[in-house]
Amino acid sequence: MTHNILKYCLLLTLPAQIALAAPDTQQQKSQDGPVVNYYNLLVSKSDVNNEVLFKEVLEKVRQDYVEEVSQKKLIEYSIEGMLSSLDPHSTFLDEKEFKEMRMATKGEFGGLGLEVTMEKGFVKVVSPYEDSPAFKAGVKVGDFITMIDGQVVKGLTLSQAVEKLRGKPKTSVKVNIYREATNESLELTLTRENIKIIPVKAKLIGNDVGVIRITSFNEHTASLVRKEYSRLADAAKEKHSALRGLIMDLRWNPGGLLDQSREVAELFLEDGIIVSTKGRIPDSNQVYRAGGVDISEGLPIVVIINGGSASASEIVAGALQDNKRALVVGTKSFGKGSVQTVMPLPGGSAIKLTTSRYYTPSGKAIQANGIEPDVVVEDAMITPVKNKFQTSESSLTRHLSKESDSNSQQNMTQQQKDQLIIPGIDPKDSDDYQLIRAIDLVKGMALYSERLVN
Repeated sequence: MTHNILKYCLLLTLPAQIALAAPDTQQQKSQDGPVVNYYNLLVSKSDVNNEVLFKEVLEKVRQDYVEEVSQKKLIEYSIEGMLSSLDPHSTFLDEKEFKEMRMATKGEFGGLGLEVTMEKGFVKVVSPYEDSPAFKAGVKVGDFITMIDGQVVKGLTLSQAVEKLRGKPKTSVKVNIYREATNESLELTLTRENIKIIPVKAKLIGNDVGVIRITSFNEHTASLVRKEYSRLADAAKEKHSALRGLIMDLRWNPGGLLDQSREVAELFLEDGIIVSTKGRIPDSNQVYRAGGVDISEGLPIVVIINGGSASASEIVAGALQDNKRALVVGTKSFGKGSVQTVMPLPGGSAIKLTTSRYYTPSGKAIQANGIEPDVVVEDAMITPVKNKFQTSESSLTRHLSKESDSNSQQNMTQQQKDQLIIPGIDPKDSDDYQLIRAIDLVKGMALYSERLVN
């Protein structure tokens, strides 16, 4: 079993979005069926007492429990209990859950658009996907889901809770939320949608600053980052300019595939360690190094993170930060620094088991620590300040009368005045303080680099 485990790829993710390699085609299926295979996962042949104990408990429950339960179900419940007791990310996936997991990895599923984990017996929100039903309803990072459609979450496994949250588009689900930060309870009725995760979005700020927003790391992320960067460079040329800096926005990014995070980091690193992993078995101890070509040719980079940045997004931020390739701004990331291996089982089910921890190039453990930004920028609102006591020529006695000017600021619309406060920023981004600070920083880095060269 151990040798077969090593053949499956490692992945980095949170429970609601995971991926796997193809099952080992040479794995032999036992003629005893899936129940015996499940049982072999639980007991050690060398520990006869435990084996006898488990068999006796299993038989007593099967015979005497108030309702009839199949032996297969009892074994599955045993596995669920064992794995969920280890950590919040190890879990058992029955055939249906396993199929849904593979669909989620491809970037499309029906649900609320939440990345979740289990804490204190309740479902804890790691990050809502941008523009999802949960995001639009105001669900926030750190919220606890305590009830789903009137049923208390405590006592459910994470997989069972996620199954209740997911469902067909246009169906509704009622969730009770406890917000620890403000000690308030909320009751929300959310309508499920077909969640199509667009992992990469990009835009040009002004003529020379590119913003690449990465919302998740699925199987298309790295190729889309390369494509969008090329598009930004072409857009700058069309404006008779060139990219002077790049912003990588990893806020609310709950993670995804380990290999995709490595590939994204490598797009902007020519050499150096990207990430390392350490576990109990030898093959879990890996060091992943960059060996590519920096597609930006050394452009200044600012990475934005927050408490919703987890897992694979922390790998990218840590790799670029420790290799002194980027300045990381925002607030401390989530701190999910463990690697899960998905192991398919006979009968179409699987287990997801935590097999190692990952570390940044400098050797810092991310698990429960997170990435600390180089420049802390809290989320904030921007409001124009008006000085009531400011004087001007028009306030002086016997001032010359002003001439009419159709282009004067007095005749501008309020929207135009708001744009004057933050030149070059799209009005819908004008209240994104972290992004605005990132733009200032990357422009300053570019200007400093240019002066050093000249």
